[in-house]
Amino acid sequence: MKTFFASALFLFTSYVLLAQSPQAFKYQSIVRDAAGNPMVSSTMSVRATVHDASATGTVVYQETHSVTTNQFGLISLEIGTGAVASGNFSTIAWGSGSKWMQIEADFGAGYMPMGVSQLLSVPYA
Repeated sequence: MKTFFASALFLFTSYVLLAQSPQAFKYQSIVRDAAGNPMVSSTMSVRATVHDASATGTVVYQETHSVTTNQFGLISLEIGTGAVASGNFSTIAWGSGSKWMQIEADFGAGYMPMGVSQLLSVPYA
């Protein structure tokens, strides 16, 4: 009987642990000026918005990050860990319909669109 309960507890714990999805994902980009040159060591605010169903669909989550580019103009973000502007990352219904991410950057004169693309699933171990 003890073996049964120990096995059941182990299986339940394994199920709960495997059912957890990451609460962030990585995003990287090279930031370039109007001439196409990488913006090296530049500080800016980046806003990430997750839309439902299409590139202009309902906003389900939005956050901002204060970042500084590296020597190559690269920024690295963890979407889901920024300053939340709206929504709740942990309640995004990833399994229902497509999700789109819009990136905007503020270099000091307000947010400018940097692009929008569909989020696609990537397996991980």
